[in-house]
Amino acid sequence: MAQATSNDSSAELAAVKADLHQLKTDMAALVAALKDSGSKRVSAAEETTLEAVHEAIASLNSRFETLKSKAGAQAKDALDEAEQTVTRHPLATVVAAFGIGFVLAKLFDTGSRH
Repeated sequence: MAQATSNDSSAELAAVKADLHQLKTDMAALVAALKDSGSKRVSAAEETTLEAVHEAIASLNSRFETLKSKAGAQAKDALDEAEQTVTRHPLATVVAAFGIGFVLAKLFDTGSRH
């Protein structure tokens, strides 16, 4: 009977060892699957982020081009208006330019007279 109990214990120990080996194998496969799944999720997140960055850049470029056109149009309008003012009032423009030049010359005069 002692022999039967010893054989039963050995059989149970062998079964436990086999179960542990199978558990180690299953755990290794699970870790590998999780790692692969995580890599795929990170890759998908990188793609999504990259797409969002490209969309933001495209949107900013579009807004920049729109603002650049508006600024160019406003500058042209201001230049046209200045030309019209000079054309309508040439004497006043010359006097104003002379006055502004005189004031600036006095402001920047360093007093370097001999």
